[in-house]
Amino acid sequence: MAQRPAGPRNFRGSPIDPGVAAWVLMTDDNAGFVAGMWSESSGDPRRSYGLFYDLSMYGGDERGNFHVSRTGGPTAGHPYSIDYSASGQTFTRRVWQLHVGTYDGREAVSYLDGLSVPLGPVKDKFGNTSMKNPYPYPDGLNPTPAEFTVGAVQMASTVGNYAEGTFARVRVWDRALTAEQVRALYENERPVVP
Repeated sequence: MAQRPAGPRNFRGSPIDPGVAAWVLMTDDNAGFVAGMWSESSGDPRRSYGLFYDLSMYGGDERGNFHVSRTGGPTAGHPYSIDYSASGQTFTRRVWQLHVGTYDGREAVSYLDGLSVPLGPVKDKFGNTSMKNPYPYPDGLNPTPAEFTVGAVQMASTVGNYAEGTFARVRVWDRALTAEQVRALYENERPVVP
C-alpha cells in the first residue's frame, strides 16, 4: 500500500469515506479517543468520525470502536452519540495493537490487529439492541469542517476523552480501506515476536 507523506489533510467540501489507523499501546482503564474529526461542543457539535476504544455505554466495552455521525450531535433520542462499530474481539492493555476504523457510506467497521470480527446483535445498558461490527449507518458523515485531533476530543471550552498510552503511525485515508488492505497493513507492520 503506497504511503503518502504526513501533512495537512483537508477533506472539506466533499463527503468522504474515511479510514483511520493507529498502533495503540493503552495504559488506562477508561475510554479514550485515538484520532479523528470529533468535536463534542454542545453549542457547535461537529462530530464526524473518530477512532476510540472502550466505549462501554452502547456495546463497545473493552473493544476498538469507530464512531460516525451525520448530524454532529447526539443520536436522536439519546443523550450521546451511539453510532459506532465495536471490534468483535477485545483488546489487550499494555500491548501494542493495531486499531483501524473504516466507513464506506453504508457501514462502520472496526478492526483489531488486522481482523474485523463480527459482533452482534448486542444489547446495551439501556436495552437497545444493535449490530456492532459491522455497524449499519447509511446516513453519511457530517460535512461540517472540524479539527482533526489525536489523543482527546474537543469539548465546549476544553478537551476530553483523554487517551492514556502511546500512539504510533497514526494515519487517515480519504477512503474506506478494504479488509485485505487492513490485513496487509497489519502483516507489514506487526512487531516481530521472537
